Amino acid sequence: MANAVTGNPFILDTATATIIASGTGGFVDVYAVRWTSGSLADAVQLEDGANVVKWSATGTVANAVDQTVFNPPLTFNGLRCSVLGSGKVYVYAKYRG
Repeated sequence: MANAVTGNPFILDTATATIIASGTGGFVDVYAVRWTSGSLADAVQLEDGANVVKWSATGTVANAVDQTVFNPPLTFNGLRCSVLGSGKVYVYAKYRG
């Protein structure tokens, strides 16, 4: 499966150096991130268009689930998943605009 960014949540299963989501003016507001990992010590990293790491996690046990809720939402000026060791990342977001 390829990264799916047309619905909510965005479902990411592939790391990429390419911006995969950007709203009006490039902005995406992220309300929550949920990562399910199949392996111990896998890592995930979400960056904005300027290569600034906005969220990251490392699995501490096999079959880990890491979830973070942001209030207020975390704003990305372009969104990319630059690191994804395994599993899927569910990004609950809204395009700005």
